[in-house]
Amino acid sequence: MMYPTKVGINGKIYPINTDYRVALECLEIADDVDISDEERILAILYLLFGFIPEENQELFIEKAKNFLQCNEPTKKHQDRGKDMDFQQDMKYIIPSFISDYNIDLTKNEPLHFWLFIDLISGLTEECVLNRIRNIRNTNVSDISDDKTRQKLINAKEDFALKTKHTKLTEKELESSNTFFKSMGIERK
Repeated sequence: MMYPTKVGINGKIYPINTDYRVALECLEIADDVDISDEERILAILYLLFGFIPEENQELFIEKAKNFLQCNEPTKKHQDRGKDMDFQQDMKYIIPSFISDYNIDLTKNEPLHFWLFIDLISGLTEECVLNRIRNIRNTNVSDISDDKTRQKLINAKEDFALKTKHTKLTEKELESSNTFFKSMGIERK
């Protein structure tokens, strides 16, 4: 499969920084309610394209959004990742890539973001990341044995995703939702 390395805007071709680390940084910036919507957009555009476009900014924003969503529909993109967080789970992603693919993400070699996402999707059930994701997704009420249920409760607490902000103020929540709406992403 060919992964995109450039985007076309009004007849001009622009290279895009496809490295997964850059894309993950963009996703972090998108979630950062401590900076304004405009600053988030400008930072993401700069990281992906290497400059801030003065013209056709809406088209660059659309191309950036499509790239960060791996050109998938918004709904499918929203469903991904509820049982993992790239930043928090990197300590599980790294050994999973080593065990399943013999790819050492700590070597700072470039890896296309879309390939990174495809590789995450293809990890085996035995890898550490997917074992943890399974713990997060297992319904405690499905376990009838008290001892096993308590073990699962403890494991769920140990591996629970931390919220990035303990509690967003109404203004921060509104700012975050406004930003994602401007990117064409509905969030709950």
